Formats: sequence, C-alpha cells, structure tokens
Amino acid sequence: MTRDIEERLKDLGLIKSPFLNFTIDHPDFLKVFIDRKKEINRIQFSLESSGSTSRRNIAFIGRSRIGKTMLIQYTLKNILNKNHCLFFDYPPGFHEFCNKGIQLNNPNLPSFPHGTDMREMANNIIEYSKQSPNLHTISIDNFEEMIDKPKEEIGEFIRVFRRSNFLFIIACTEQEWNFLISVHPQLRYAFSVEIIVPPFSLENCHDFFHEWLAFSRKKPEAGINPFTEDAARLIGIYSFFIPGCMNDHANRVFSEALSENRHIIDGDYVRRRVINSPVTGSMLSGLNDNEVHAIELMIEYGDTITFEILADRLGVSRVAAAGYMQELIDHDLAVKVDTPGKKKMFRVSEEFKSTLV
Repeated sequence: MTRDIEERLKDLGLIKSPFLNFTIDHPDFLKVFIDRKKEINRIQFSLESSGSTSRRNIAFIGRSRIGKTMLIQYTLKNILNKNHCLFFDYPPGFHEFCNKGIQLNNPNLPSFPHGTDMREMANNIIEYSKQSPNLHTISIDNFEEMIDKPKEEIGEFIRVFRRSNFLFIIACTEQEWNFLISVHPQLRYAFSVEIIVPPFSLENCHDFFHEWLAFSRKKPEAGINPFTEDAARLIGIYSFFIPGCMNDHANRVFSEALSENRHIIDGDYVRRRVINSPVTGSMLSGLNDNEVHAIELMIEYGDTITFEILADRLGVSRVAAAGYMQELIDHDLAVKVDTPGKKKMFRVSEEFKSTLV
C-alpha cells in the first residue's frame, strides 16, 4: 500500500505529501511560512524598541489554529536567533520557570531549591535579568493554560513579566486572554504589544498552496497542480481561512484523492466532500446549489453580508437572494445580525462554523 501511494505521488510530480507540519527545528521551516506582513512589521518595531529600559513584551492573541505558534517560531528563528532564547510549549510551574530563566545565559548557576518562596525567586530573577549584558527572550505558547494556576502564582509571573529585563513573547487564545486580563488587569500592562492574529485572506490561501506544493515537488514548478484555484479557494472557505484548519482540510482532501488515484482536485470535488461528510452532510441536506454557494460567499466575504451583495455575487435578484437566506436561516446555517440601520445583515451561524473548524 505504501509503495502504491509513493507511485501515485510520483505520478503527480511530488516527492512527499505536501501538507506536513514543520517545527522550528526543521531546516526548511521558513520556506513554508506564509508572510504576515502587518504582524511581522509590528514584531520588528517591538523588538527594535526593546533596547530601552522598558521591555515591549509581545502577546499574540487569536483563536485556536490561527497561526500564533508559527509567529512565535518565526520570531525566534528569523529575528532572535543570535540572542539567548527559551521556549515553553505551555506555561510551566513557577519553580521550573525561574530555574530555567536564571540559567538561560549560564547553565552552571545553582537552581532554586524546592520549597523556595515564590516572591524570593521572583526577586532573584528580576535582579539577575537586569545584570545580564545580553537580551534574553522567553516565549510561552498555549498561555491560556495559565488560567488553571493559583492566583498567587499568576501574580508572581506577572511581576516578573513587568519588572524583569527579559523580553517575553506569549501566544494565547482570545477568549481566555480576555478572561485573564479581567481577573488580572496588570497582565495587560505586562504585555504592551498585543498582536491580534487574523484568519488568512484569499490571497494568503493561494500563497499557502503555491508554497507548500512547490516545496514538495521534484523540481520547481509554477501552479498548484493537482489542485485547481477553485479547489484552493473552497478549502480556504470551508476552513474559514484558519491556517491550521486549512492544512488539515487540504491534507484530508489530498489523501482521499490520492487513494482514488485522482490527478485533478477541483472545486466540485472539494464541495462534494463537504456536502457528503457525515458531520456537515445532515446540515446541508436539501439545499440547492445556489444556497450552498450563498454559504460559501458569506464565509469568503467576511463576518456579515447583505441581500444586495449576495444577489450581485450570485447574479440573481434580491428576492431570490432573500429566499436563499431564509432557507439557510431555517436550516440553522445563517443568522440575522442586529444593526442600527435599515440594511439587513447576515452571517454564518456559530453552530455551522463549529462543525467545520
């Protein structure tokens, strides 16, 4: 079976499956990093400002799978590789945090004994950071797990974040970040740079396919074969342009097409796969083509859409567009959005979104 798959990949001009995850340690990590210009510019500005006595700690905020970890890894790989860096996959215990932090530049420094008072450890690491001649960067991924720690421990973390000369970079989901700063308002002052990480654009979606497929080919080649442009667009749409979900969706579609020995993956193939899925199929059952296309346009357009825009994009009358929208509302696929004006606005329901991402 493995050899059969290898032969099918070879027929497509690929040396490996294109949608594999790359860690910061992979030598080709930067080749598959899809540029986020606004976010990178803010990172660079923050790092340039970190030479002052005030640390401009960075918090990447966004929903799960949006690309926060990739941005942390990009920062460490491409910008801070000449400095002393420490990366935690999740918030460590305060004792481990202080021991690894104080030994960042000098591994031979003695560890804090178990049972050392947290405030004493915090004072020591703050003082140590101010004496060090080098810039030390400590990154904490999945920062939302900080919620489960005792209040006093979180307080000591925040004191180190605010008063030490370390540069801290964290990644946190949006809802949990808002909860944390509501309970610990000083946390907002500890991270003076909040970078909200948005979904990809349609242009980013096409970049994703171009970069990842080019990397997986035997030789450089333009295009995204075996995917068509419409297939790439629909994978982005049905993933709500969330990078991690796009990678998963593209991988599943590609694996299924490979098992069927398909040489072309077009939009109809992607759409049929969504419509026939055990998860989404029951929700989409009974819809006609225009109603399905209306869902896709709502997701592609953004948060909300009007009858007028929908009618124009579908090439139908407003009355027809209104009928499609009512059908989607009846299927719990769309909801009306309250607005102060007279225009009626609609968006995809959270229930349907949760089934996809």
